[in-house]
Amino acid sequence: MTPRDDKVRLWVFACAALVFAVLARTLVLGQLHVFNDLLDLQLPMRWFYAQCLRAGTSFAWCPNLFCGFHFAGEGQCGPYHPLHLLAFRTLPFGFAAELDVLWPYPAMFGGCCLLLRRWLGRDGAAFGAFCFTFAGFNVLHLHHNSVTAAVAHLPWLLWCSDVALRGERRQAAWARFGITLLTASQLLLGHLQMVWISVLIELAFVLWLARAGPARAGRLAGIVAAKVLGLAGAGIQLAATWDYYQASARTAAADWYRNSFAVEGLRWMQLVNPYAFKDRLTADPTYEECSVYVGVAPLLLAVWFAGSRRRSERRLKVALVVLFGVALVLAMGRDGLLYAALRLVPVVRSFRCPARYFLLAQWAVAVAAGAGWRRLSRPGEFPRDDSSRSLRSVWVVVAASYATALAILAPRFLIGASSAHYDATWRVLLGPALFTVGGWLTARAVRSGRRAVLPLLLFTTVDLLVYAAGSPPHRLVAPVAKVLAPRPPAPLGEAYRVIGGPANLSLLSGTWQMGGYTGFPPAKRLDYADPRAWLAASVGAVRWDRSTAGYAGLDLRDLAEWLYADRRNAVWRTLNRAAVRLKPEGRVAGDWLMLDRPIPRFRLVARAVVSRNPAADLRSIDLRTTCLVEEPLALPPGAAGTVRVERDRPGDMVAVVDAPSRQLLCSGESWHRGWLASVDGRPVPVLRVNGDFFGCVVESGRHRVALEFTDPTLPAGRARSVSGLGLAVVMLLAGLLQACRRRGSAVS
Repeated sequence: MTPRDDKVRLWVFACAALVFAVLARTLVLGQLHVFNDLLDLQLPMRWFYAQCLRAGTSFAWCPNLFCGFHFAGEGQCGPYHPLHLLAFRTLPFGFAAELDVLWPYPAMFGGCCLLLRRWLGRDGAAFGAFCFTFAGFNVLHLHHNSVTAAVAHLPWLLWCSDVALRGERRQAAWARFGITLLTASQLLLGHLQMVWISVLIELAFVLWLARAGPARAGRLAGIVAAKVLGLAGAGIQLAATWDYYQASARTAAADWYRNSFAVEGLRWMQLVNPYAFKDRLTADPTYEECSVYVGVAPLLLAVWFAGSRRRSERRLKVALVVLFGVALVLAMGRDGLLYAALRLVPVVRSFRCPARYFLLAQWAVAVAAGAGWRRLSRPGEFPRDDSSRSLRSVWVVVAASYATALAILAPRFLIGASSAHYDATWRVLLGPALFTVGGWLTARAVRSGRRAVLPLLLFTTVDLLVYAAGSPPHRLVAPVAKVLAPRPPAPLGEAYRVIGGPANLSLLSGTWQMGGYTGFPPAKRLDYADPRAWLAASVGAVRWDRSTAGYAGLDLRDLAEWLYADRRNAVWRTLNRAAVRLKPEGRVAGDWLMLDRPIPRFRLVARAVVSRNPAADLRSIDLRTTCLVEEPLALPPGAAGTVRVERDRPGDMVAVVDAPSRQLLCSGESWHRGWLASVDGRPVPVLRVNGDFFGCVVESGRHRVALEFTDPTLPAGRARSVSGLGLAVVMLLAGLLQACRRRGSAVS
């Protein structure tokens, strides 16, 4: 291969480096991406995780959100991943958090280059990797870093599957070991939906390889065994996640919630008219989730390749077209034909955002575009007349872009109709203009060959870069110092919880929230639109908007997502009525409404009432003197004792109580079967009180009560991980030994 042959590929590498440099500028400038879920979910969670690692305390329980929840089970932080354990323990938090956002892109690009060069050559593999890594789905999900991290494993898994199926015995043994490690790593990152989508692509790829050439049943069984061992290797996370999932509200999610963020109706116009919709310039998450734009040149090259008539590529073209079609059907949610079938699959039926299935389509387009690029960069290997004939499909796509613009603008100019969804006229026309230029450059490259590919590459780079850099996930950045700047503490300290404000950001200030925002919100028994539930949760202050004399921060993430109800408006009406009732019971202090006589997080009561419906029975008791329990307790009447909190760490609390008689120590911390209690060193049963919280019985006198959260899934999960990875090593050694014996027998 001559230096001239490498020139085109080097230009592709340079363009990929340029796009990544623009995305990664924040590492140099000391900034953080802060759009949507990054600021609302990922950064605060990772801050809590990093603080626990540096302090040497357990991260299994987080007391700051949802009145406390199983942090390790929520999983999207990837708390057990070795790289996270190392990075967030040793690196400065801002650098580690931003590196966690950016590393998937070079990993994705490198894996695609390695995988695709077998079928597309080095030039086609480089361009296909460029299109897959930096086109719509992956760059617009930058703020979902657990999504992009899971996707970054995909090309490496496919490459290992290819080697395991077709390579020599020694290579196949190492490839199976790689599948195990990559599968475990992907699962440890905690985004199960993207793991599921990755498995679909892996399955399609292995079946395609098996049909494309001879495949031994033993090789296929080895790949399946490697995946199973990878599943076991991630057991420490999966056991915690399964425990958390079973106790979450997502198990009973309404159908409208599961179908939210599906690509519906006119959203498909983004394929050929990417700038037509207004929400591209806003912080509306619908745009990022439902974007289906893959770039002008990638789509045109993919269509041109699919329209060619070369028989040797027919099997690849059919597979990519089928994959693209299946992706479109899945991304449509309940409007597609496969939605009902997916609802029958356990766990998968709880996933939302069907639009994420479009990743399969982006993969198909990227591979097809890489195949088309190979034909342009190696024109001598392909008949020119066939390439020219297939250009008609390119101009069909360009015409479709003009058709969408006409459909949008015709009502605007003919009858003066306006739409809240579509942008200004010049933005609507920008799509057809881009596709016209892209079509001309593609046609010129087809006719002129290698000499015209550089302008097409530069056009693609500018197209993808402008589309990514102009979107909110990439525009919204902030200095690390500003994001992590000290925030005002809670108005009543750690003895009480609050409602309102950006819930998860309370992790940065140490505020204790009644609500929160996670992928799987915990299920609750109480009705948190009822102010009495606020008292049971030890709420002492509510964010108060003085300009409207009402509550601020009472959004659906704080409360209504616990319910996953179909009647959002009814929830809001209930909250408004609660605000009216509570207003006379509190005093406004700055931005907070301080509730009168709030109940502290730890207290003693001398009366316990058995309840089978705590949400209803809460209204018939005085929470300051009485608690609801599940089984009868023999408590003599009398005055309540006193409680002094001696230690209050995540999942590790110690209280000194002085009880005049046998009494119940009630907490405002969420109940979980992992809580253990001891009185003066002697274990005592942990009781579920007031529906969602826990406590324990103490005898009369002065006692030291220790409350500790121990993850009940940790021993079994750790054992599964060690067993799975240990068996993977055994399988590797057995494969290498078998390969050495075969080689020795062949030599002899």
